[in-house]
Formats: sequence, structure tokens, C-alpha cells
Amino acid sequence: MTISYYLKPLYSIGPFEISSYFLFLSIAFVVCFFVASKLAREKCINRVYLIDLLIIAIITSLCGSKLFGVIFEDFAFYRENPGRIFKIWEGGLVFYGGLIFASLSGFAYAYYRKIDFSKLADIGGITIPLGLAFGRIGCLASGCCYGKVASWGINYKIVNNIEPQVLYFHPEFEGVNLIPTQPIYSLITFSIFLFLYFFRKRFEGILLPLFGIMYSVFRFVIEFYRADYRGVTFGVFSVSQLISVIIFSISLYFLVSLSKSSSM
Repeated sequence: MTISYYLKPLYSIGPFEISSYFLFLSIAFVVCFFVASKLAREKCINRVYLIDLLIIAIITSLCGSKLFGVIFEDFAFYRENPGRIFKIWEGGLVFYGGLIFASLSGFAYAYYRKIDFSKLADIGGITIPLGLAFGRIGCLASGCCYGKVASWGINYKIVNNIEPQVLYFHPEFEGVNLIPTQPIYSLITFSIFLFLYFFRKRFEGILLPLFGIMYSVFRFVIEFYRADYRGVTFGVFSVSQLISVIIFSISLYFLVSLSKSSSM
């Protein structure tokens, strides 16, 4: 089955374009806020603290994901177009950069407010995959993170004289069937969210490491099926795959450590 998509902004106001990616990213933050609020009430976390933390997490995750995008995706492009660095709505974000920066800022805030970080980590372990599920639908609509050429899948058509950019869709793939990596990604991360949400009581205190293990394994595999611009690579492996190995190792360490401490 082939599904055609057309690359165009949803709305334009002068030089500012509201992209489908930015729309779904915004939806992700709103939905995650309501889910996080429910989880915070369960864990008796002050709502004011939660709002503060979410604002901090949004800012730091956007900064971290954009920084990783600049460094690892296409440093030369941003060196020649430094003004594009600040155009967050255009995309060019790397999830792992956002995860690392948001986790560090969350830990710092928990220490400052004397909040049990494991409670915040549990909330993050549930809401992060939910946000990813929405974010990858934005990727599907904007034409990034697409898969390799296949006999079936989705294909894109460039319309409205949109400027092709190395960070997004490559014109040579226009009209060619591509593996639908974005909806697969969205389906898997939403499934991870459902699993962790409905079993949150059983795995209380280790939800973030569980997410890290499940997500890093999936991310490592799905990377082999992507054909979009990868930026820095190490042989057949991408930066994201190497970070996936690191995230998996750290998550496994904390999972084992926390499991042992809870059983003592």
C-alpha cells in the first residue's frame, strides 16, 4: 500500500511558518502535561513544583535536542546559516540531546526542591514515550526520519516551492516508496507508554530505567531502516545507535541496582 504525503507548511505569517512538526510537538507537550499532572497527584508532588519542572524540562530539552542536531546532524549547514539554529519550529532536533539535558535539569531541580527524584523519574518514564509518539507523527507529516526505499510504504511530493534542506527531506526520494519508519516509531513508543502506564504500580521506582532499556533497543534496530540524512556516523552505526548502547547500559545498571535495593 502506498500513501502520498505533500510537504508544505500548515500556515505562514511572513517569514514565520507553522510546520506540522511544530504543531505535533506542541500537542505532545500539552498531552504530557495533563498525564504528568495526574501522576504527580498520585505521588503527592506539589503542582507548582511540577509546573516549574515542566517549563524547565521543555526549555532544556529543546536546547539539548537542537544542540545535538547542530553538532551531529549538520554542523556545516548551521555554520553557514547560524540564524537557523534558533528556529526551533523548523525541526532539526535530536531526541537523545533533549533526554540528556532534561534529565540533568530534572535531577538538579529535584535536589534544589528536595523532591524524591525517583518519583520524578517515574513520571518521566511514562510521559516521555507518550510525547515521542506524537512527535514522530510530526516527523511523518514534515518529511524527516523517513525509511529506506521499499516496494511498499509512503512517498512524498514537494509542493509550494519549499526549500529542500539537508536536515529534512531529500528531493531524490520524491515519489519513491519509503519504509514508514515514523508511524512504526510512533506505534512502538505509544505501546511502551501504555505498558508502563498500566503497570506503573508494579514497577514503581524503576519506570525510567525500564523505558531506557526498551526504547534504546528499539531505537538501535530502527536506525538500520532509516534513509534520511544521518550526519556524523561511525561506520555502519549512527550517533543515535552509539548513544542507544550507552543509554541501555546505564538503564540496565540502575534497573539492577534499584531492584536489589528495593528487595533488601
